[in-house]
Amino acid sequence: MAVGGGEQCQRPGAIQSPQRADRNGDPAAVADAGLWPDRGAGLFQASEAVTRKEFRSYVQDINLQEEYAGTLGFGFIQRVPRADLDAFIAAERADDAPDFSVRTSGDPPELYIRKFIEPLPANREALGMDLASDPVRCSAAERAMLTGEPTLSGKVTLVQDSQAHAGFLYLLPV
Repeated sequence: MAVGGGEQCQRPGAIQSPQRADRNGDPAAVADAGLWPDRGAGLFQASEAVTRKEFRSYVQDINLQEEYAGTLGFGFIQRVPRADLDAFIAAERADDAPDFSVRTSGDPPELYIRKFIEPLPANREALGMDLASDPVRCSAAERAMLTGEPTLSGKVTLVQDSQAHAGFLYLLPV
């Protein structure tokens, strides 16, 4: 799918995505300070299919509010070929998300869908979002998957932040 100056989001994979509203405008300082949980990679490596319940339990154990002040949510993004979209949505609805839907734009062949996000009550607006619909988010997701390294997105407005603070995504390939 075309993104910004002809760049393509084309690599398969999935990423974890803590989301943070940063009032100081310095996301690099946050990442450099080692404030992001990377132990989540083990959750996904140890399981063939992490359920919504398992992901929720994992995030509750992290204790975002105390350990990672300013973090609005912790999510999981999955690459979904458009041809598999209906089956993906059906599987998510069967996995304790009966109202799961995908918000995307255009007709790209691949989507990068936020499959999980916790805590859900404060982040419901972000669930089901297709990151490939936004050039900044898509570029960061592709960079994380291509390099295998944690990646910060450029400045974004987080859809779940009612105060529209500047924010960013920290993407960790798993």
